[in-house]
Amino acid sequence: MTGEPTLESLRREIDAVDDAIDELIIRRTQLVEEVRVIKRGWPIKIQPSREAAMIRRLLERHRGPFPKRDLVAIWRQLIVATLSFEGPFAVAVLVTPGEQAYWDLARDHFGMFAPMHREATVADVLARVTAQDATVGVIPVPDAGAVQPWWQALADNRPGTPKVIARLPFVGPGNAWTAGSEALVVCPIPLVATGCDRSYVVAEAAQPIDGERLRDALTAARLELVMVTPWSRIEARGRYAALIEVEGFVALTDDARLAPFAAPTSDRPVVLTPIGGYALPLTAAELQSDARSAAGGTAAVDCGE
Repeated sequence: MTGEPTLESLRREIDAVDDAIDELIIRRTQLVEEVRVIKRGWPIKIQPSREAAMIRRLLERHRGPFPKRDLVAIWRQLIVATLSFEGPFAVAVLVTPGEQAYWDLARDHFGMFAPMHREATVADVLARVTAQDATVGVIPVPDAGAVQPWWQALADNRPGTPKVIARLPFVGPGNAWTAGSEALVVCPIPLVATGCDRSYVVAEAAQPIDGERLRDALTAARLELVMVTPWSRIEARGRYAALIEVEGFVALTDDARLAPFAAPTSDRPVVLTPIGGYALPLTAAELQSDARSAAGGTAAVDCGE
């Protein structure tokens, strides 16, 4: 008859599990090396849409009391560690006097050992990313009161222009010094739909357009308005611009819903230019752990799409 497990026997079993985990990490790394060969011609290897979908898939199958936040942290470290040997990888972060939150958010998302550069202005972050001195940049979410809104610089279709690719924190508030801070990640790559997305579009017009008229135009194009900033003047072109956030995924090019807004008309006096988007951060419901030991995880999140 088998007796009760002892502390030593349980520790031996834990050690065996740790060895198995390490073997799987070794095998995973070998597979990433094969992916790196396929991606050889890609100037930038990061794929945030794939990363978000991967993490959501893992959370859906996870069970037991191990915290999902910590599970995500483990996978984020795995992802960034493998990025480091797929090619050069560095992060440019806005850090201003007395404001450390964006650095904390970047470190939490891109890992403890990713090279990170402090920049004094958003323009400096964008310049470093455009020059590819940094792979990605971390900047504040849009500020309605900004004198020179940074998002105007992203409404440029020239190759190498940074676009929004993620929103932080993806896994909910951590122990950042400034509680409640949020940031966006920019990088000159296109996204793909994950099924849980929001997108940013820059609206430009000869004169500011009232909110109801803008909402009606977006609704007619099957775009659901989430947020719109106040209109600001673009002095260089003598026009006005506003940043729009919409539900769902909007492609950077060839999105049929934006075709009617490619040039101003009397019916549609606004031009819309997509500047990226992000997979929706994980919700509290998605991160709720359970103590079930039976097979099966939590239900998939409803993203409303």
